[in-house]
Amino acid sequence: MPVSDNLGTLPDLLDHEPRTWADRMRDEGRAEARAEMQRSMVAMLLRQARLRFGGGLAERLASLLEESTDSDRLMDIGEWVVVCQSGEGLLARIHESCEHTRALGLDQTLER
Repeated sequence: MPVSDNLGTLPDLLDHEPRTWADRMRDEGRAEARAEMQRSMVAMLLRQARLRFGGGLAERLASLLEESTDSDRLMDIGEWVVVCQSGEGLLARIHESCEHTRALGLDQTLER
């Protein structure tokens, strides 16, 4: 077997230490927990919107939220469900936020 002259230094090798099975399982568990939290947040927002503005608005909101992964944005929407006077006002605020986000080059997954 040929020996490589490109082994690098010890700090380089330590920086690329292989991840253990436990590390991978822990990361997978954290990712699953985050995804479940996101689903719960969306379900709560839809329930609040349905109670406040009716089922039709909640269905429209569901289509906007189905791929949202930004928990800060979901929390903002939760506040808007409380402060907006109408369902149309809520949707307008969400659309305005999406346009502002895109203009800043910070596009998220809320409205694609």
